Amino acid sequence: AEHKENANQARDRFLQSLALSNTSTAAEKSEFIELFERWYNYSSDLIARSAMGDPTAIDDFEREGFEQSYALFDEVRTHMDVVGERRLAHVTQFTQEIKAEEQAVTSKLVIIALLCTLLAVAAAVILPIMVIKPLKSISDRIQNIAEGDGDLTIRLDVNSQDELGELSGHVNRFMGKLQTIIGQIRQNTEEVAQASATMLDVSAGS
Repeated sequence: AEHKENANQARDRFLQSLALSNTSTAAEKSEFIELFERWYNYSSDLIARSAMGDPTAIDDFEREGFEQSYALFDEVRTHMDVVGERRLAHVTQFTQEIKAEEQAVTSKLVIIALLCTLLAVAAAVILPIMVIKPLKSISDRIQNIAEGDGDLTIRLDVNSQDELGELSGHVNRFMGKLQTIIGQIRQNTEEVAQASATMLDVSAGS
């Protein structure tokens, strides 16, 4: 009974390990069961005959029992070792694949980080130039007008559809209206001067 219980426990544990493995095959399970049954039946038969006090069984147990039973058990153990080595090889391969994938992901992250850094540096250099240059041009033009030296016929270049382009358009429209107003003031001034000159001439003649 003890032999049967121990043998069944060993068989069940190995079959359970095969069931839990996602790389085990039906052929491995079938081969193990076949080898195990051969060894178990032979060893159980020898133990049963020895327990009955059969002299022939005792002689067989002493003469060939150990050898044959050990040979059968060795087949079972060899098969279990082979299956274990296959599981270990699969685990090793899986581990190597994970490491390779991890290295690939790490390399990609490093490349992405470098690209983001380069883009950030480029943005930090280019964006201020793109923003500050148009603003400075607008500021210089407005300052020129404020100081009284401005040429109201010159317009700002509108090269974009963003806020800066919209601001340049507003400045151009303002300068156009200002130019029109100043032109009208100049014309009115000239007309007043001519009227004054005519009145002086009339007064002098009379």
